Amino acid sequence: LKLATRFSQEALERYLALDSQLGIANIYNLSGLIALELGDITQAKAQIEQAIDIASEHKLITGLISAQISRIKVAQLEHDFTLAQALGEQALASAVEINEKEDQINLQQLQAQTYYAQGKYKSAFEAHQQYKKLDDEVGTNKLAQTVAALQSRAEFIRRQQEIDSLSHEKALQQA
Repeated sequence: LKLATRFSQEALERYLALDSQLGIANIYNLSGLIALELGDITQAKAQIEQAIDIASEHKLITGLISAQISRIKVAQLEHDFTLAQALGEQALASAVEINEKEDQINLQQLQAQTYYAQGKYKSAFEAHQQYKKLDDEVGTNKLAQTVAALQSRAEFIRRQQEIDSLSHEKALQQA
């Protein structure tokens, strides 16, 4: 984790030099997650809040969603489920708006956990169902893409073999 901390500091310096607000927000978020792994919740919150502020100020929706996901995790650790729920609803609305399926999956899972911790079992069940539906949908799409890629590769190999065979036949005929 010390190497990750050093890396994030170096990356932050580079993003500051480039004035890349999304990069800066992402590094603050990463630094917050590192602090969380090290058990420093206060530092984690400060870094993640910095990421949220930058992403909000510059209207960086994907960066904001990522930082909100991290902040939800901190709120859950602190048993602040009201905050976790509010942030989850806000981030989920943004993820739906920009059709970011992976974030929707993560947020539905976090919402299910938050509702469950609050004793809102019906809402937890519904959020979990939505999570599974999205996860299956994305998995099906990935599987279809993989199958299409494999079919394309097999067709390419078949045609290449056909070309090689015809080239070999032509060479034999000319000899």
